[in-house]
Amino acid sequence: MLDFLFYALLLVLALGSIILIASREPNPNKKRRSGALSGALGAFNEFYQPSAKEAAVIVEEQARARKQSGSEDKKKPQSK
Repeated sequence: MLDFLFYALLLVLALGSIILIASREPNPNKKRRSGALSGALGAFNEFYQPSAKEAAVIVEEQARARKQSGSEDKKKPQSK
């Protein structure tokens, strides 16, 4: 019975600390690090979901089109 209480207390402390860490406000001035493992995860993503690469290319093309259309609006002469 004493072991059960010890493990239950340990579990509560672990969950409490995880919740406390996860609920912290991020510092806006602090630069966010991108993980070194992201390249490896990208390779796994491409292996298990080949359409994900196509979706990333489409999103990039749409973003590029939005930037171009935004610059065209600025180049139009103002008519009075």
